[in-house]
Amino acid sequence: MYTLPPTECPFCYAKVNFTVTAVDSYKRVKEVTIQGNHIHIVEVDTLAKCPNCNNSCLIKIEIPEKHYSEMREALQNFQYQPSRPLYFKILKVYPEPKPVYSHPSLPDKVRVVFEDLQEMLREKKEPSLIVGGCRAVLESAIKYLGGEGDRLIDKIDDLLRKGIITKPIADWAHHVRIEGNESLHDLLYTDITPEEAEEIVEFVKLFLIYTFELPARIKEKRRS
Repeated sequence: MYTLPPTECPFCYAKVNFTVTAVDSYKRVKEVTIQGNHIHIVEVDTLAKCPNCNNSCLIKIEIPEKHYSEMREALQNFQYQPSRPLYFKILKVYPEPKPVYSHPSLPDKVRVVFEDLQEMLREKKEPSLIVGGCRAVLESAIKYLGGEGDRLIDKIDDLLRKGIITKPIADWAHHVRIEGNESLHDLLYTDITPEEAEEIVEFVKLFLIYTFELPARIKEKRRS
């Protein structure tokens, strides 16, 4: 058996050691010197299976030419243990993992936390934690937009009055607020499903696009 270094699966998004199930012929691409040794590096297409979801994908790698034969031997002999290569690089994964949503126009704290929440959703973490986090992201974004009031409900309504958000977006923001409150106040007994958490994450994404990304794009377009 031959496994690759930890790589993100494009299907389940887990970071796993893919198991190589087939290799193509190689082509020599360069020569490097490592620890005083001159090594010919080859580029190889491999078919590899994710141990988490059992889906297969094509992974293009670079390895020492000598190690290529060890890889083939490991595929034919399950008991064979190949040596650790001095050089190893993953060049491409097909299909490519879809990146989480992010945009330079987002406030730094909002951007970083929302990226983490999307990763948590992919990794199938506790839905109530994700929804509670979405509420926190939403409140931070609303404060940045100038929403005023003692409570989040007041801040949302303030943005609506100012015309910064529309009524449908305000209604959805209240939905996130309510679900987030339940998650934070009753963490052990909330019945939020993974599907509901995904829906909340998608709304927060659309909220951020509408309130930050689109205005930034329009501003940039006007400059040009």
